[in-house]
Parts: sequence; structure tokens; C-alpha cells
Amino acid sequence: MQENLLDRDPQKRKKCAEKILQNIVGFDLNPLAVIAARTNYLLVFGELIRDVRPIEIPVYICDSILTPVLQKQAQGKQLIQASLFDEEETVDYFYLPTTAGDFIMPKAVLDKKALEKVTNIIEECISSTYKSEEFISRIKMEVDLSSEGAYRLLEELYIKIFELNEKGKNGIWARLLKNSFAPVLQKPFDLIAGNPPWVNWESLAQEWRDLSKQLWLNYGLFSLKGHAARLGGGKKDLSMLFTYACTDFYLKPKGQLGFVITQTLLKSKGAGDGFRRFQLGEKGAYLRVKHVDDMSELQPFEGATNQTAILVLQRDFPTKYPVGYSLWRKIPGGKISLESSLTDASKQASVKQLSAAPVGSNPTAPWLTARPHALRALQNIIEKSDYKAWAGACTWLNSVYWVKILEKRPDGLLIVENLDDVGKIEVPTVQSAIEPDLLYPLIRGRDISRWKATPSIYILLTQDPETRTGWPESRMKTKWPYTYNYLSKFEKELRNRSGYKKFFNPQKDSFWSMYNVGSYLLAPYKVMWRQMISKINTSVTETMEDDNLGLKPSVTQHVVSFVPFEILEEAHYFSALMNTSIVSLISTTCFTGKGFGTPGLMDYVKVHKFQNENQLHKKLSQLSQEAHSLTKKNDIGTITEIEKAIDLTAAELWEIEKKELEAIQRSLKELQ
Repeated sequence: MQENLLDRDPQKRKKCAEKILQNIVGFDLNPLAVIAARTNYLLVFGELIRDVRPIEIPVYICDSILTPVLQKQAQGKQLIQASLFDEEETVDYFYLPTTAGDFIMPKAVLDKKALEKVTNIIEECISSTYKSEEFISRIKMEVDLSSEGAYRLLEELYIKIFELNEKGKNGIWARLLKNSFAPVLQKPFDLIAGNPPWVNWESLAQEWRDLSKQLWLNYGLFSLKGHAARLGGGKKDLSMLFTYACTDFYLKPKGQLGFVITQTLLKSKGAGDGFRRFQLGEKGAYLRVKHVDDMSELQPFEGATNQTAILVLQRDFPTKYPVGYSLWRKIPGGKISLESSLTDASKQASVKQLSAAPVGSNPTAPWLTARPHALRALQNIIEKSDYKAWAGACTWLNSVYWVKILEKRPDGLLIVENLDDVGKIEVPTVQSAIEPDLLYPLIRGRDISRWKATPSIYILLTQDPETRTGWPESRMKTKWPYTYNYLSKFEKELRNRSGYKKFFNPQKDSFWSMYNVGSYLLAPYKVMWRQMISKINTSVTETMEDDNLGLKPSVTQHVVSFVPFEILEEAHYFSALMNTSIVSLISTTCFTGKGFGTPGLMDYVKVHKFQNENQLHKKLSQLSQEAHSLTKKNDIGTITEIEKAIDLTAAELWEIEKKELEAIQRSLKELQ
């Protein structure tokens, strides 16, 4: 009915078309994206175009973040003398920095909403080789700026573009100005939708970082300082700034914004803290999270594996937790193409309605996502553990430090061969005799499963675990000369390691220096689990007799987390608690990607010190020992029953009710 009404009434058609052009606007920095958006806009606009021709499709190629920032920070005033006998006039202007220099645009042009007309006239005059005085005469006839100084600035702008054209650098400058200033001409919108760029701060151009840094600070997005930031906790994603800036610059009071973001903004510890303030600076507008759709499993971007979420915010309201959180999952056999409509995609997916809230009492902490009963239960056990976790030894060149033993010589030396096929850096294959002293059984990530961990190769620990520095060259030469000879064959490669250059002084530190090697690494018992996997599967490792090395503890690599112990019973108590569905749900909901299973997990799991007189502690330890023993026998059925008993015992220890435990177990199945 509406279409027929519009067809019959030209005035209503025209009014409708004008409303669309005024209210549906797009910005993008990618030229191809702009061309595609303009084409789609025109196709949907359809026959309405006949009532408002000629039109400018309001999709602009511009920097929608820096343009408003530059104009706020660098809007200037310039004294202009219009002629020899005129008084000086102060003229407000905006500027656009480019590789060809700064382009100065009188503010009056933007205030009069004459930018499009002025830039069109510039293009026409350049094309027809107007002299600057002819250009100004035409501008004065067609655009009233009420300022002789503004006209003089426009004349200087015309001369600059004319000269660029004469040098062969032509064709885009007037259009560039029209597009680039579009963001500062737009009134705030009721609704904003978009897919901001996902780019790490470190990957941004230095000039862009310098120009935008104050904006990050103003919004409170740089939440970490000093050591924590240097170690990577301060890594920021451009989508954080984009979300805040677009809300600030372009959204009306109480307006809503829907952005496609990366889950790390909601789940990452440290880097996302500032974003999760949901406020535009200390005294700025609040942002309410209305809903989140987790589409990680759907992988909506072709050729990219990422943690995708849709975040809907409303300006001027504080966020109240828990917030609604929809988890999308493909149904078995479901296929969703890029061309699928929402209706078609919904038929190929299931949606679980969960809740989300920050971990613990800190409102900027990473989010927990689970069913409401599970969420409440987990909040009661979120607390820093009494145990500290560590990451395993880091070499930055495993193909030198990881070896297999080929032979044990009568004189006690070992013939070893390096694993030249591990890692991305190629090194030669070397067979060499070395002393056994610095060699230890190595448990790699792939060697660890639930209730079982078995070393598969050996590693050279060339770091003094007490001083945590590489063994001095004099000590290595005198005490372990064969090992020194082996390492010397790789001196060039070892000195070129990225971590060695970053953390060590080549003039002082031995070229074989390593990272994450301390006395804790050589503890007699350790509970290990793999990183980058959401479900926590731990195993207790013990000092064992090795045919080649004698009695030595196993150690592990940097992508494995572990907690050291001196008492076996205590290690099994800890292992039992870490293997519960409760801890796995905390891991699954608080972290993403490379953050899974890191030592930071222990900041969120309330595991108190083992007490031998506590019957629940003792029971958990005994159950873990049984599970380890049965795993060696591959008795899966009995292990399942033991794991159920461990979950129930842990729930009793943490005062989790039966229905809450069931909700936790159900949430874990839904999330994995």
C-alpha cells in the first residue's frame, strides 16, 4: 500500500528520498568497500532517484575517527589581509593533512553546508583551467560566505590544487576534501551499525598512533601501565577506540550502536579492562550493553578464523549485569554461506540464551558467560588461588634445545641429535656428545592429557635456575665443555633469536640464555595443563628414574602451565580440583584463544592450600590418585565415575548446590 501511495504522489516520493539521503549515511576508509556500499545504496534506492537527481550517494571514503579528532584538536585561526588597504580579518579554518601537504578549508564553508558545492566548483574550474581570480569570482557569485578572508583562504586552496594538477598529481583532491570532511558535517544519528577494523595498536602506523593516542587516554582505554603493559597486557585493538569514538562523535543521546567486534574485548584480561568500563572517559556518557551475540562458531568472515561477537550498546545509560548473551551454534550438518539471509542462517543454527557478568566484583574484569544458576555459583568461587602457576621453559629456538638421545657412551657422555624439524627457523642437524647434567626429560603440550603426562624427548636447560640467568661462559667451558661445543655450533642462530635480543644483553648474557627457567621448574612434583585449550585437563608429574639420566624431574615448554609441589598428596588434591567441570567453565568463559589455560587462570580459581586434616582435601587427593592409576590401565568407565565424584566433592568444598552444579555442567557442554 505504501509503495502505491508513493507512486501516486511525487511530492511524497521526493520527501521520502530526501529523508533517506539525509539519514542513511556511511563512512569507510577502504575504497572498495565504499564503491560496494554506494552500489548497494543505489540499487536499494531504486526509482526514487528520479525525484532527486542529481544526487551524491552519502557513503564517504574518510577516516571517521581522526577527522573529527583533528578538527577538534587542530582547528585554527589565521590572520588574512584581503587586499593592501583592507584590515586584517581572523578566519577560522579546518585542515586536512596529506602527503601533498596540509589543505586548509575555511570553517565558513562547512558552517554554510556548502562543502559539496565548493568542491564541485573547484573540480570544474580545475578541469577548465580557470585562473584563481576567475575561480573566486565564480565562488562569490554562487556561495555566500560573508567573509572576504574565507574567500582568500579558498583562493589559496584552489591555487594549491591547481599547482598539483599542473604537476600531474591531479584527479582526486577536491573529491578527497569532500569525502574527508564528511564526518564533521553530520548530525548525530539514532542508530549506528558497523564492523570496525580489528587491528592491534602495535600494527598501526606510527603517525596514526601519535595522532590518536590522546583519544585513547581520554576514553580510559589505556588501562595498564609499566611492566604489565610491556609484557603484552596492554595490547589494544583499534576496534576498542572505534566503538567509543563512534558512540561519542556520531550517536544521539540515548541512541543505539551495534558493532561486530572481537570477543577479546569482553574476555581478555588486562587489554580489555578499559573497554569494559563502558563510559566515555571519567566523566563522560555511560554506555549500556543491551545484548551480545556470540557467533564464534559460525565463522562469518570468509577465510578468517576469529572470535566474532555482535555488541549492542545504548548511550547515556550505565550497564547493569547480568546482560543477555546469545550463543550461536551450527546444528549438525548445518551449512551457512556468506550469502545466507538471517532467516536461512537461523535455520542452520541453534541459539542458547545465556547471561554474562564480570568475574568477581571488579566491573572491568573479563566476563563470565553461563546459565544464570551457573553464573551465580561461579561468582562465589572467583578468587585468587593460594597457588601460583608458571609457564614452562621458553627457548625461542626449540630445534637447538630439544634433542633425542641416540646413545649412552661408557664414559657417561650422551650422543644426542637436535630436533631440526621443530619450529619455523631452519637449523642444521647435528649429532654431538654432551654431558648429561643439563639434560632433562621434556613433556611437550601434546604429551599431556587428562590424568596422564609422559615425556617424549629431552631438553637442554642452559639457564642457572637460582640466578635465572644463562650459565656463565667460563662455567660452561670448564664444567660442561662438550655441551659448550654443541651450543657453539649454533651461536649465530642463538644470538639472532627474537627473545634473546629483547630480554638479554648480548654484551653480558651468554648466547644460550633462556627464559622461564627457575627453581620452580625443577620441583619434584608438578601439575601440568596445556594452554590455548578451553577445557582444563591436568596431570601430576613425578620425579622418575630415566635410563639415560638417572633420577630427574620432567620439565615442560612455554605453552604449558604448571604448579610446582614438594608433596605428592598436595599435588593430587590440586589436580583433582583443576580437572572439575567448574574450573573448566571458568576457563572457557573468562578467556579466549591464546588466553586459555595461561598461568593467569589462577587469579580466578579459589583453591586454598592443602590441609591434611581436611577430609574433603584428602578425598580429592585420593580420587586424583585413583584416576591417574586407572588412566594407565585405560579403564574409561571407572574414570568417568571418579570424575563425577570429584565434581560432587569439589561442589561440597566450594558450597555449590546440586542444581547449580548441574547448571555448570550443562553450560560447559553448551560452550564447548
